[in-house]
Amino acid sequence: MSVRHILTALLLAVCLLAVPGAALAGPALAPLADDTVIFGNNFTLAAGEVTDNLVVFGGNVTLEEGATVLQNLVVFGGNVSVHGHVGESVVTVGGNIDLGATAVVQEDLVNFGGHVTRQPGAQVLGYQSTEGQLLNPEQIRVRSGPSWLGTQVLRVFQLVGLLGVAFVLALLTPRQLTNTANTIARRGVVAGGLGAISYILLPVAVVITLITCILPPLILLLVLLGTLFGWAALGLQLGRRLAEMFKADWSFEVQVLAGNLALALVAFAVRGVPCIGWLGTFALGSIGLGAALLSRFGTEAEPLSEDLPPALPAPQAAVATAAAKPAAKPAAKPTKPRASKAQTPAPAKRPRKPKSSGK
Repeated sequence: MSVRHILTALLLAVCLLAVPGAALAGPALAPLADDTVIFGNNFTLAAGEVTDNLVVFGGNVTLEEGATVLQNLVVFGGNVSVHGHVGESVVTVGGNIDLGATAVVQEDLVNFGGHVTRQPGAQVLGYQSTEGQLLNPEQIRVRSGPSWLGTQVLRVFQLVGLLGVAFVLALLTPRQLTNTANTIARRGVVAGGLGAISYILLPVAVVITLITCILPPLILLLVLLGTLFGWAALGLQLGRRLAEMFKADWSFEVQVLAGNLALALVAFAVRGVPCIGWLGTFALGSIGLGAALLSRFGTEAEPLSEDLPPALPAPQAAVATAAAKPAAKPAAKPTKPRASKAQTPAPAKRPRKPKSSGK
């Protein structure tokens, strides 16, 4: 499932949480002509009823023949049975999709973690993406893969999107992006491990918090934003190395764009390796997500190791330490001890001779 489909579904679900309470109460009478959000209940859009967007958390959805969803149908944790008309896309997470003979989907059909069943006559005018579905031979014969040219065009659009996100982040959050890149430079292995664990535990967290209805889309949105932010920071770190390699004085924005361009080309090349190509993309994404979490999206500063004074070799360090110590004062010459007056005996006085008289 592409990032565009996931982001569309999540943003739509979050935005629709702000609809009035009347839309959350249950099925409404035709025509609805508004967004409809259902929590923990099954929902049926009867023939002749019309709604704008339809989002259901933890319930099954049935679109009867003659019912119309003008825009998107999004379901989390439930099955979908479509016999009516959907004006844009159908997106389900953790459920199956059953398209009846009278079903019409004007744009894309996206299913994650379930199966898709199409009756003869069902129409999907856009792209059909199914993760976790085992296709039978008849579906494989009918469905043809994208051409080489179409794949390259899709990659170009993905590349432009990644560069656009990185450039906007470089303009709006340069300090946070720098802090996250510093985290990658100093603790890249720790960041990669944390990001990999986060991806592995993500389905568990979504299932556990499914009862709260609002937490699963917020968790998925947080992981998506963390991945994009960390990816841009990883590109910044690569841009720094490229600038040092070419001994070029690039501006901050040029480092971000050049690094993200090189990173995307590397990811596309690694992805083309059969069987294990996804591991490279997974590793890069894990490093970016882990660095974003460690730095709290760049709000905690992480100084680079090269910013610290370099350590001196042992001989030079000893010399420098000796030079830093103050010079010792020369030893004073020994002086003869002087006897105190109390200890020195006074000299004895000689008796005077009596003067002889001349008389």
